[in-house]
Amino acid sequence: MRTESQCSWQEEYSAAGALKNPHREGVQLTMIDCDKNMIVHLLRNWHSNRLRPEGVRLENLRPRLMEIQNNVCPYCPEPLVDDGKVTHIHHDVTVQVFADKVFDGEMTFDEAYRQLWEDSNLRAVHTRCNYDQNVGQGS
Repeated sequence: MRTESQCSWQEEYSAAGALKNPHREGVQLTMIDCDKNMIVHLLRNWHSNRLRPEGVRLENLRPRLMEIQNNVCPYCPEPLVDDGKVTHIHHDVTVQVFADKVFDGEMTFDEAYRQLWEDSNLRAVHTRCNYDQNVGQGS
């Protein structure tokens, strides 16, 4: 029995484990009951090795985002360094916002995951700028 602190969503997979279009034949549905904390965890870590939906590792994404941003942090005028300890990937729309939408049934987990990791939602930023933004957003 599901309580208010739990939710369900469906993911459609092919026999190979890849996400499928739900309108095609042969779709396998997986129902998952969970709370908001589990949704946040899954949105952050759904694929092994922290892969984006296209299979791009974050360590390869950071230099590309930095180049798009002319190697400048969008929150301060200082240059960025291609080092995961000092330059983080920031989400303009936070994991928590997407988790709330999944929990409230406004979008599926798959939709939330893909939008969370779209380039338009990502910025390369200094560690301290990322922290300042996240604290300011209550994340």
